Amino acid sequence: PFQYHILLIVERADTMPVTKLADEIKASPSVITASITRLYELNLVERYHSKRDRRKVMVELTNKGKQVIQAAEKDMQQGVEKLFACYKEEEQQQFLTLCRQLDEHVT
Repeated sequence: PFQYHILLIVERADTMPVTKLADEIKASPSVITASITRLYELNLVERYHSKRDRRKVMVELTNKGKQVIQAAEKDMQQGVEKLFACYKEEEQQQFLTLCRQLDEHVT
């Protein structure tokens, strides 16, 4: 889950410095570096030094990383559909409305 969360954040940003990723996840750079190394070994991310500032290590998704996210999203969508299949359309809409209202108050 932690590494998947990293993939989602990197996907949203397209390319991201490791330090910014650590700030966003609220984890130490050493924890992020270890996770990025594992994702790199799985060929899910690329990492390289910034052309503007060689001190910065940048991270971006590989095609395989993008495919992993797409597959996970598809699995989650199927799970949600299965979970809500026993409810009427009107009940599903009520639930969505409540979730949106909750989201507005939380963010």
